[in-house]
Amino acid sequence: MTPKASAYRRLRTPLIISVLMLLSGIGLVWGSRHLLTTAGQTTRLATARLAETETKLRQAEEADRLTRDALAGYTALQRAGIQRPVDRVAWQENLQATQKALQIEAFSYEIGAERPLPVTGDTTDNKPTMFTSTLHLRAELRHEDAFLALLHALKQPGASLRPTRCVLSRQASPAPALALAASCEIDWIHMRTMP
Repeated sequence: MTPKASAYRRLRTPLIISVLMLLSGIGLVWGSRHLLTTAGQTTRLATARLAETETKLRQAEEADRLTRDALAGYTALQRAGIQRPVDRVAWQENLQATQKALQIEAFSYEIGAERPLPVTGDTTDNKPTMFTSTLHLRAELRHEDAFLALLHALKQPGASLRPTRCVLSRQASPAPALALAASCEIDWIHMRTMP
């Protein structure tokens, strides 16, 4: 053996250990890089899922808020009586009872046909939801307070009335008890909910 070969043998073990350490270091770097890439992809996926879940949550909260607002509006409409259809028989009975209660001698009325009531925001392709029936009322009264009492008596609980036109005029009649003539058009507004 030559001195160079013995030196080579002495260096062979540390050289093999160094090569093995270098290879294991390269393997660790490659494994760490792969783990980092996988963790990044998992993080991006989790972030996308979180964003999607937050978007769905916001949409669900908005739908919940809109539903609560719609239910509150519908409850208000129920309390106001707008969602009920016109009960013509009850209306006529109420008019006759009002005539007797207020002792109105000259009293006539006519309930018009139901017609759609245009509402701001309604589109032409949708069926109308708001309707109105017009009451044409003529009466001869003693004084203005009797007219106000008549309008108050017509306001049934839960009825949504809208006087559209009222004409009051003094009459020159031989009967001084009937000094005021009233001619009114009063709309009864109601709503039909679509199934």
